[in-house]
Amino acid sequence: MKRILLIIALLTSLNLLAQTSWTRFDKLMGEGSYKSAYALAEGVYTKSTVSADRLAAAYHMAQAASLYQEDAYDSAKARYRALLPTLAPLEKALCYAFLGEYDSALVYSDVLKQTPVERIKQYCEGRKERIMTPTAYDVIVLKAQDNEDGQKRYDLQQLLVDFHADDGDDIRIWYEAGLLELRSGLPNRHFSLADFQQSINKFRGTKSPYYTWLYNLAAEYCEDKEDYVQAVRYCDTAIALAPKSEHGVHCANLRDQIKQKQVRFDGNGMTVIPDVPSLQRVRYRNVDRIWYRVVRYLEYVKIPELEARLLAESVVVSGQWAVEGAVDYQYAESLVSLPALKAGRYVLLASPSEDFKTDGFVAFELHCTDMTLMVNRQEGWLLDRRTGRPIVGQPLRVERAENNEKKVMASAVTDGDGRYRFDIDNGRWSDYIVAERNGYTLKDNFQSDGRKYTPEMTLQTKVCTDRPIYKPGDTVHVAVLAYLSDG
Repeated sequence: MKRILLIIALLTSLNLLAQTSWTRFDKLMGEGSYKSAYALAEGVYTKSTVSADRLAAAYHMAQAASLYQEDAYDSAKARYRALLPTLAPLEKALCYAFLGEYDSALVYSDVLKQTPVERIKQYCEGRKERIMTPTAYDVIVLKAQDNEDGQKRYDLQQLLVDFHADDGDDIRIWYEAGLLELRSGLPNRHFSLADFQQSINKFRGTKSPYYTWLYNLAAEYCEDKEDYVQAVRYCDTAIALAPKSEHGVHCANLRDQIKQKQVRFDGNGMTVIPDVPSLQRVRYRNVDRIWYRVVRYLEYVKIPELEARLLAESVVVSGQWAVEGAVDYQYAESLVSLPALKAGRYVLLASPSEDFKTDGFVAFELHCTDMTLMVNRQEGWLLDRRTGRPIVGQPLRVERAENNEKKVMASAVTDGDGRYRFDIDNGRWSDYIVAERNGYTLKDNFQSDGRKYTPEMTLQTKVCTDRPIYKPGDTVHVAVLAYLSDG
């Protein structure tokens, strides 16, 4: 069902009967009695001879009908168009707005600008910014913006800025800030920090609580451009001007975020070789030292319990990394060394604080195994990550989870080339290839759709390295697997 454009209804000559009807209408709508509400409005529409009352009735009919009639949109349009010839200029503008034809509505801008919003506020659906929409013109231009984007939306905002050029600072800043937000999102338009600073300078010395909004926008722009020092300066100024204002609070939160100690890893995890120290790339901000600990991977832990369980888990290995380069609130990155681990599945925890609680921590999964699997539908190859040579005689199986139980769907053993093949043609996305070796369980997604492939053979290649990260001067071991595939 199409959503009817319900905006406002201006009644120039509301009689007492109509007012009583709309009070009753609102009560019925609140009770969910949409058909009764529609019938009530239809009665006014049919019986009234006053054009303003009939327009109000048409509006209320559309409001109720949109909640239960499939053809509500077309019926509402027909009623509005039937009323148009009988309406005065102001009512015509509102009627065109109901139809979503805002360009036609704004033809009557002069009369809209002279109509106080108080006369139509009961039809403005509780707009948050009502105090910044003093006229019917403001309301219609803002609703017109809801149906536009890009340059057209920006141009409509400019109309409001120009309209209120001689009004108080509150409303001028309100629309100026909106214009800045829209301008920053326009393509092919040169936009810089100078635009924000120009607006800030325009209102310097004002007592308006909305002035901090301009600083907030400038700070967000600087943060987006990674000029964190300037962003903090704008935040500091906004907080000093009005710490308890909405945007003063926003700036305080943004400043805290920029100054927060942070540690990040690229991705969600990586695979390392057992009994060999490995390198890890870490990103950080506002820190010069990072504490780490490695714990065993936890199976089937509920998310709300995960953080506490990880911190309570016995530590396999721990230490700290001295890092540098994190200045001016910028992110920096370093390669750090992780001690050798036995084969298994682990979680690497890293934190800017030694207790792992003050500044929180990040978790990164570590798979410590010498196995690597190269999958090509039902078949594949199992290789040794250290040497690139095939792993011979290794059992593998396909597991499926059903009703909280694991069911083995097929099994195989690698041959002299490390090759395996599963005779299964009803694989699902929930199936996994499983191989267990030296204390580590390797799992990889498996699916076979059972299709028959053409016999035409094509050359396929897969490449594997012995580890994910190297330092200058390290030897890189590469395994390249080339094979003919029939699809």
